[in-house]
Amino acid sequence: MIKKKIIMGFVLISIFILCSCETSVENNNEMSAQEDLTQEVSTTVLTEEKLKWLIDENIYCNLNVFGMNSLPGKENAIEHEGRTLYPVDESVFADFATFEEYVRSVYCDETASLYLYESPYPNEPLYVNVDGKLYVDMRYAGGKGYYVDWSGYSFEIKNQDENRCEFTVTASIEEPGEVSEKVPYTVECVAVFENGRWVLEKMIY
Repeated sequence: MIKKKIIMGFVLISIFILCSCETSVENNNEMSAQEDLTQEVSTTVLTEEKLKWLIDENIYCNLNVFGMNSLPGKENAIEHEGRTLYPVDESVFADFATFEEYVRSVYCDETASLYLYESPYPNEPLYVNVDGKLYVDMRYAGGKGYYVDWSGYSFEIKNQDENRCEFTVTASIEEPGEVSEKVPYTVECVAVFENGRWVLEKMIY
């Protein structure tokens, strides 16, 4: 009898432990699923930090890459398809692929492709890929009249969902004239969630 009671006791304890383990596994699976869902949702939320990064990089692109000026070209120009091209310093962008990835991290595919391959002209873009290296056509480089001051800019998110964010950026502008003064300069902007990341729909300028 005593042996039977001992055996029954072991059986009951084993069943209890097994049920506890199954419950623990189920709870862990539920927590894991909730964590995965939270991570998935968080990737589609445009944070103010990320938006500020996009605006800052846009300002850099506007003033130093595509808009007012171009990336500086080094000496040792080459002749390529009837064009004189200058290599871009590899300390700035190691190669064309690195440059392209950077541009696509700031702008949506349509806008990035426009600046990379069709600006200022479809058959004569500012930047050229020659054997994987990044070159610039200095004919299209050079300063232009531009009077917007982006230092100290502010931004405000107006509307946002998981795929689109509408916001404004406010800087200042001082146009030349007999009597000139700085006045607010506000631009309506859009960021979109594309290919797993937030990017600007258009250049802000």
